This record gives sequence, C-alpha cells and structure tokens, in this order.
Amino acid sequence: MLYKIKKVIDEWNPYELLPDAPDDEFLSESRKIASIIKCDDSVDKIAQVVSTVFTQAFGEGERFNLENCKNVALKIKNAIVND
Repeated sequence: MLYKIKKVIDEWNPYELLPDAPDDEFLSESRKIASIIKCDDSVDKIAQVVSTVFTQAFGEGERFNLENCKNVALKIKNAIVND
C-alpha cells in the first residue's frame, strides 16, 4: 500500500519538487498516510489524513485544506482499492 500511496503523492507533487528532488522526497508523508488509512476508508477520511499530514509537515493549512486534498485522496483510494 505504501508504494501505491507514494506513487500518487509523487504524481500530485504539491510543491513541484520532482523530478529534481531526491526520490524519497515525500516518503515520510506517504508512510504516515499509509500507517493511518485503510482500504475501506472514505475519500473524505483519506483527504482529512492527507490534509493533516501535509499541514504538519509543511505548515501551510490553507494549501492543504480538506477541499484541496480531495482529488489526491480520490486517486489514493482508487490506487489502494483497484489493482
């Protein structure tokens, strides 16, 4: 599940750091998300987790508010449920 979440987060690339940053740029955030969410969690729950993790990591609450995290949460949900 971690690999799938990391791939989605890397594609999201909220600060446009990739591909110039090291490959593990969002690894700690992806690990935190993977440790909290479950496959049967709703998109809203996943969005809340993404929002919390990225706000804690980068301190930009508005940038990572719930609404701004819903699209990436949907992609995470699809990635961890389908495959």
